[in-house]
Amino acid sequence: MDSIGFGLKPFAAAVAGVIFVEWAASFFTCDPVLVTGFARLADICIIAGLVFFFRNFAKIPGLRSHEILRGLWMGCLWSVIFGIIVAMAGVVLFLIGINPAALVHANLPSRPWELVLFLVIAGIIGPAAEELFFRGVVFGFLRKWGFWPAMIISMAAFVWAHHTRAGIPLPQLAGGIVFACAYEREKNILVPMVIHCAGNLAIFTIPVICAAMC
Repeated sequence: MDSIGFGLKPFAAAVAGVIFVEWAASFFTCDPVLVTGFARLADICIIAGLVFFFRNFAKIPGLRSHEILRGLWMGCLWSVIFGIIVAMAGVVLFLIGINPAALVHANLPSRPWELVLFLVIAGIIGPAAEELFFRGVVFGFLRKWGFWPAMIISMAAFVWAHHTRAGIPLPQLAGGIVFACAYEREKNILVPMVIHCAGNLAIFTIPVICAAMC
């Protein structure tokens, strides 16, 4: 199994590439979900290309064929455990008078085809791109200075990229910690990817299910 590691040159190239993609995407005024989807796909292509080009200096374990099944399995296991913990925390918050649903904000489209497109992009493509960047690139580059600096800085970058509302971004804080710990423990990028995808899909689908049942 490969160790986590990302060299300076591929790190700088990845950061520059992702910043350029996000900057270019800001000029498009069409459907923001589609723009986000294409931007995240571009991020994935940039990072995958750098991993291929800088083979000895850009290691993101979990991308090889023999690592995929284990990464998916362990990601599902971590997701179940994390889901149970989140559910228990939600019950505790509810019992002390805090509505856990108020901590999660999801503006979902109303039309079915738009909802499906949103779930694919925000629930699968987006998390995959974000894990490749924040864990694979940022955490991987900082890991040479120890787990804690890598976890804290990658988590802070992840929270900063998502935090657009007032208040404490608890989902992003918890996610950033769990994703980094899972990547560190399993040495497989697919593990935090699966957890991230499962978490996003849960956040976006539970309100739809609750509304359909009411």
